[in-house]
Amino acid sequence: MLLKAGSARAIITPPVGLELAGWGFGPSVGILDDLEAQALVLESAGERVAIVTTDLIGLSADLVQAVRQRVETALGIPAHNILLSASHTHSGPAAAFYRHWGQIDEGYLRVLASHLAGLVAMAQRNLQTARLGSGLGYAEGAGANRRTAGGVTDPAVPVVRIDNLEGQPIALLWNYACHPVSLHSYQNLISPDYPGYARSAIRGVLGQEVVVMFTLGAAGDINPASFRWKQNTPQRSWALGAGLGCEVAKTALGIDPSADPGTEAVLRVAQCSTGLPLEPLPSPAELRAIQDRAATQAAALKAQGGAWEDIANAEVDRDWAGEALQALASGHVQLQQPCQMQAIRLGDAVLLALPLEVFVETGLAIKNGSPARVTVISANTNGALGYLPTREAYQGEDYTNPRGRAPKVYGLYAFSQEAEPAVRRAAADLVASLFR
Repeated sequence: MLLKAGSARAIITPPVGLELAGWGFGPSVGILDDLEAQALVLESAGERVAIVTTDLIGLSADLVQAVRQRVETALGIPAHNILLSASHTHSGPAAAFYRHWGQIDEGYLRVLASHLAGLVAMAQRNLQTARLGSGLGYAEGAGANRRTAGGVTDPAVPVVRIDNLEGQPIALLWNYACHPVSLHSYQNLISPDYPGYARSAIRGVLGQEVVVMFTLGAAGDINPASFRWKQNTPQRSWALGAGLGCEVAKTALGIDPSADPGTEAVLRVAQCSTGLPLEPLPSPAELRAIQDRAATQAAALKAQGGAWEDIANAEVDRDWAGEALQALASGHVQLQQPCQMQAIRLGDAVLLALPLEVFVETGLAIKNGSPARVTVISANTNGALGYLPTREAYQGEDYTNPRGRAPKVYGLYAFSQEAEPAVRRAAADLVASLFR
C-alpha cells in the first residue's frame, strides 16, 4: 500500500510577559530559546492522520477540539484522526487550566489555535510518497524516580522515522519518559527545556530540514537525574538534551524504512472513552477550614512581599476549597471523569495518546502487554486531566494523591485508586485492537 507523508514546523513563542506555567513562577522576563510546534500528516489506503506536537506544558480539551474542527473543516481529516500533544515544558505559557500556575492569555490561545491548524495544512501541502520505520534506543541514567530513590525508570527511547523515496528523513518522532523540568525556575525565561536541546542535536546529525517531533512518555514520577531544586542551569539542560538527541540520532540512523515494505504502510487509528472514578470531595467543614487557613496565609504572604510561588500555592488551596464548597452546595458533584484515549498504528509501532500525567509503572505495564514491536506512550496528549497516580501513591502523603496539591491545580477532583487500573485495561484493549 502506498504511504504519503508531509511535515512542517513553526515557531509558537509567546510575547514576553506572559506567565510561565508549572509552579507559580510568575511572568516570563525573556526568551532563552524559541518554542516550536510540528505537524506530520500521513495518508495510506484512504486513511489520513495528523500528528501535532508542541513545546507547551499542556493543551486544554477545548483547544484540542477547536483545532480538530478547523482541520476537519478545511482539510477533511477526521477529527478523531488528529492527535495534539504537549511536551510538558515548565518554561512556557499555559494553554490549559492550571489554578494559579500560569494564567491563560486568550489572545495567545487564539493565535496558537490558528498556528496549529495552519501547520497541519502546511504539512498536508508537503505530502509525498514516503516510507516509515521504527526503532528503540536507550538512555540509562538520564531520568530518576522522584518519588522513590533508586526507583523504577523507563530508559527506552522509541523513534519513528519517516523518509522520502530518496532516503532522506522527512520527520522524526521520538519519545522519552522524563519531566521537562531541567530548566525549572531558571530566571523565568521561556524555553522548550531539554526536548529543544535534543532537537538541535538531532538536526545537527540528520539535517536542519528534518522536522523533529517529541512526545512525553510516562513521566509522572520521573525527573531528570540532574534536577536540582532552584539550581537548574542551561548547561545541565543541554547535557541532558544533547545526550538524548545523540541517542535518538544513532537509533534513527539504524532504522531502514525501506527494509520492511510489508509493514511500512500500515496506518490505522482507534479511540475509546472510559469514565475514571473520582474521590469524593471533603466535607463542608473540612473545606471551610482549608479555605480560611489558606486565605490567611495568602494575605500574610502578600503583605510580607513573599515569593510568587508561595503565594500561588496558598491561593491554589483557597480557591480550590471555595469551588468545592460551591459544588457541594449546588448538588452538582461529579463522580466520574470522561477520558478519551487514542491509538495510532504506524507500521509495527503504535502511538498511544493519553490526556494524563502517567506514572512510569503504568507506562511499563502497557508496553509490556502491547503487541507492537515499538510502543510509544504519549502522555499529556489531546487534553490535560492531571496526574494518574498508581495505588502506591495513595499510601501516605504524595503530591499527586487526593491529599496533595496537584489535583487542586488541575481542577476540582482527584482520581480514586481505581482510576489507574481502569486506564491500564482500556489502553491495553485499545492498542490490541489495532493488531487484530
